[in-house]
Amino acid sequence: MKADSTSLLDLISIPNTIFDIPVYQRKYEWSQTQCEQLFSDLESLIEKQNNTHFLGTIVYIAEQNIDGSYTKQVIDGQQRLTSCILLLKAISSLSDDLNLKNKIEDQYLMNKYVSENNHYKLHSVESDYDNYLKIMNGSLSEEEFPSKMNLNYRYFLTRIENSNISTNEYLDALSRMSMIFIELENKNSGENPQVIFESINSTGISLLPADLIRNFLLMGVDSSEQIELYEEYWSKIQTKFTNDVITEFIRHYLICKTGKLTNKKDVYETYKYFFKSQKYNSRFALKELYEFSIFYKDLRDVNFENKVVRKSIHNINAMERRAIYPYLLKLLKLRNQGKIDESQFGSICNVLDSYLYRTLICRAGSPINGVVTTLIKSDSDEQELATVERILLNKNFPKNTDFIDSLQKIDIHKKRNNLAKITLSMLEGNLTGKEIDIEEIQIEKILPERPNNEWNISIKDVDLVNEKLGNTLGNLTLTMDNIELEECDYKKKKAEYLKSDFLITRMISHGFSEWDRVSIEKRSRNLSEEAVKVWRIPDANNYVVKQDVSGEHYLDEELIVRGQKPTKLIINEKSYNVSSWKALLIKMLDYIWDYNSEDFELLKMDNSMNEMLFKSEDAIRSPATLSNGEVIETNFSAHTILALIRKISEIFDLTDAISYKLQ
Repeated sequence: MKADSTSLLDLISIPNTIFDIPVYQRKYEWSQTQCEQLFSDLESLIEKQNNTHFLGTIVYIAEQNIDGSYTKQVIDGQQRLTSCILLLKAISSLSDDLNLKNKIEDQYLMNKYVSENNHYKLHSVESDYDNYLKIMNGSLSEEEFPSKMNLNYRYFLTRIENSNISTNEYLDALSRMSMIFIELENKNSGENPQVIFESINSTGISLLPADLIRNFLLMGVDSSEQIELYEEYWSKIQTKFTNDVITEFIRHYLICKTGKLTNKKDVYETYKYFFKSQKYNSRFALKELYEFSIFYKDLRDVNFENKVVRKSIHNINAMERRAIYPYLLKLLKLRNQGKIDESQFGSICNVLDSYLYRTLICRAGSPINGVVTTLIKSDSDEQELATVERILLNKNFPKNTDFIDSLQKIDIHKKRNNLAKITLSMLEGNLTGKEIDIEEIQIEKILPERPNNEWNISIKDVDLVNEKLGNTLGNLTLTMDNIELEECDYKKKKAEYLKSDFLITRMISHGFSEWDRVSIEKRSRNLSEEAVKVWRIPDANNYVVKQDVSGEHYLDEELIVRGQKPTKLIINEKSYNVSSWKALLIKMLDYIWDYNSEDFELLKMDNSMNEMLFKSEDAIRSPATLSNGEVIETNFSAHTILALIRKISEIFDLTDAISYKLQ
């Protein structure tokens, strides 16, 4: 194996050499966004004439052919290499300088003395080969079916044509683009290219986003500062969390700082963009991450002296509603800055706890991601507590009547999120003033799962009663150890309940002489009415409560969009202007094709998508042509178009990366 740095042009100018893209490689897939970045880097080099730009790494297997020529089989880096060849061809095609044209053709695009591959230096994958040959020999027509290769080539032509920069300057800038090459000998040498390739592109623990971010921040400073910053900040973060948790922490940190959702798989790229857009340096960035990591640790460990805060955060964790963490990080920062005091912080946590609990019980409210981003982005003159209450009331905060009704009926025992333990422990705490650790308690079913003969005799249709009410709040209570009582009849249980450590359990013995359908329903109602005092709703009379659907929304929000007009589709923080729901659908499909044209066919493989969108042309009522030439149906309601976009985003795992704006 041989590895070194070189310039792009020095690499591809090696005489009698073919850069071969193996058949097992995917086709050329660079999007216009990536080509835009390449061209921007090129123009930046032209502005800064003494600079160089690192283009990336290329890995290839080198073989000498019988005729004395060389083949470099590219196993990593084919996308950027192909893009640079297309860019060189565009420069050559538009140059008026015959010497420059000849130089590009003879040194960088052609092998004059090697007949294989029609004398061209790059041998693309077979699926791209026809397009590549037409570009190289100048026979590409406007009517050619669009591919990434010919679209990106035309993009480079357009950028050069519309520029005041000379083709000589573009070529000079390309000469200052550097690469790292890793040259492997053929398989007979004993080297294993696949193993080396996997080690470079490993998706194992060493390439988790947390480590990529660490390297990104530390590699930009000299060695002595690297050690200092690592020890002062990053190593302390690492002692708090595992790498997986660090990644989730940084994802929540990014949402807190930007007010935009961050997809788990995009944490590293999103962080780099955020770092650069904020013009951070490594020291400031690490210091801020360390500060927020302390907040995050306190949230995970419920490390708060304030009793109200402690109970609320404990419930939020137990309900598995950590999606609210980004807003809690914002609150903790405000508290540290003295912009909210401890009392207000506790009141806000209490309101959040109530909202999250009530929406779980009622299966109502707005999706938590949308709530979080609204809370973070809110910029109001009112106090933070008032802002939170107003926003949550406008996010369908379940009313008392709905809450009481739902809490009586819900199958709370089998519900996830520890709801039964949270509910009974909080009711006990409200009655006694004690804090109850849900890890130390158990739930007792008063009417047991498997009733014995005494229960069958005492309760008519006991199985039906159990099926309907056995897992509801009224039939559940707290115990430290319910094993001995599990199969007992009510008379024995009643006597034992009198000795219980929990008031909520002793009250059963005092309040109910027998246990049947009526008793369960009555206790459910009593406890549900008591729960209203624990999980309070803000006074709506203090605010104007309305559903305002203007602004940005995420795909998991359930909105009534009839009569509303979309203005933007936002994908991975890039905005696309749209003027109608039809335009929103078209833009989404165009993005998917640009995102991954090879996998675009997945949409047609989905039966429902294929039947709705890709009908025969004579069956389409409202046709529209996509950028790839496909004709689709667009005769859908706003509600249906949103459902289609949700389905598309699920297929391509883009749900968290997509939002839209309504007028």
